Amino acid sequence: SLELKTNQPPVLEKLAELQLKAGQFKSAIETAALLENYGVKSATVIKAEAYMHIDEPGRALELLAQVTPRNLHVTYLTGLGLMQFEKYPEALQYFSIVIKQNNRHAAAQLTRISIQNYIGQSIDPKDILAVSGSGALDRLKQFLAGCVYAQQGQIPTAYQYWENASGLFPAFTLEGLSADDFQNNLNVEECKYLMLGMVFNAQRMDTAAIKQFQRAIQINPNSILSNYLLAQAYQRVGNKEMAVRHFEASLLEAPNFMASLIALGNLGFAYQDADLASKYYSKALSLKSHPTLIYRLGSVYESVGEMKMAEAQYRRLIGDYPK
Repeated sequence: SLELKTNQPPVLEKLAELQLKAGQFKSAIETAALLENYGVKSATVIKAEAYMHIDEPGRALELLAQVTPRNLHVTYLTGLGLMQFEKYPEALQYFSIVIKQNNRHAAAQLTRISIQNYIGQSIDPKDILAVSGSGALDRLKQFLAGCVYAQQGQIPTAYQYWENASGLFPAFTLEGLSADDFQNNLNVEECKYLMLGMVFNAQRMDTAAIKQFQRAIQINPNSILSNYLLAQAYQRVGNKEMAVRHFEASLLEAPNFMASLIALGNLGFAYQDADLASKYYSKALSLKSHPTLIYRLGSVYESVGEMKMAEAQYRRLIGDYPK
């Protein structure tokens, strides 16, 4: 964890900023409390942002209401807090204020579009794609555009944009899936929940994201995409059992979905569950060779004393990837 023994407010402010970025929200609250002792005004916003992420939006909004003057970041955070209470018209007003003052605020633009879609307003996916942004924001807008195309019944086009979102999660690709899989499996009504869930996910508001993905699954329990996204959300909060359940659910209709196979293998590896890791790494490797998976599978076998099996994987690794 990020900790630093210092009494210098500028250093403490920087530490709190790093703690927020690292997802160490409770530590950020503690650092903000130290800043309050020095009368640093930013402490209130830091605490509010941290509370927003640990599923205390009411407390966050109370703190944000105390901040004067209200800058764009405070306005944006207030909109996010209202979203968690499903006060979408009010939240839209706050995001519109942000965008009016900064029309290149990509996160506010994508959030506003997702809310508008959620409450039934007509959305042109080209408006999503026109939002400026790189890296994670670009992958998010590709995913959101795919959802809107799917709602319009344009599944092959949706598939293309979801492919463009590769890397949205670690090892996420559509490898092992085709547009036909979604044509037969997707219920367009689930898409609005996926969009809102992904906006929350991008902000690391995990409880709110899980709620939206659960709503999508209520509509379509066998959804490949909704089960995968819900599993990812559960994995991030450390709920292995639910993550495994929904990754496996995503494979029922698409047994060769590589992203879920690898995610399950990685869960087994992370939790030292040799049976889980070997089952899904082996399945993934039967479809496509990959040096990291071969090495990890060897390590799993070695950890449970299966030395011959481990040796076979290490020899495979040397043979397939001599350099």
